[in-house]
Amino acid sequence: MFLDNALAFDTNTRSCDLVFDGVDLALDDTAATPLLISIGCNRRARPDDVLPSGATNFYTPGSLLARQGWPGDGFDANGDLIGSRVWLTEGAKQTEATRRLAETAAAEGVFWFRTKLGLAVGVTAVWARPGGLALTVAVADTEITLRLALT
Repeated sequence: MFLDNALAFDTNTRSCDLVFDGVDLALDDTAATPLLISIGCNRRARPDDVLPSGATNFYTPGSLLARQGWPGDGFDANGDLIGSRVWLTEGAKQTEATRRLAETAAAEGVFWFRTKLGLAVGVTAVWARPGGLALTVAVADTEITLRLALT
């Protein structure tokens, strides 16, 4: 059902990178790589979303760049969007509203597994430590947990 170039998540740098199998790119036949892309890529913020603070002069909330997201989403004939709006929780306080926002944004990002592939999706967000949210997403027989540092 899945066949992608494999991605690995580095918890220290909180980033993904391609996996090599010797000299070739490794292939991944699980849902892990599509999950990492669906959660880890920044979906464009909606006009009513509150953007994270800390904008610079170049990256101001009024600028086109502040809403982030994949530019190609505007050209998709079906209206399909890439990524999630989990990035909106950056710098947020440790509240129940923040936890719910992260959980809802992640669920929105992986909803396509249900609508396009008919697979069950599970998403949970819990405060793992002060200022740190653990986001767990499960699809089919694959589960990934990302730890987000919000402050």
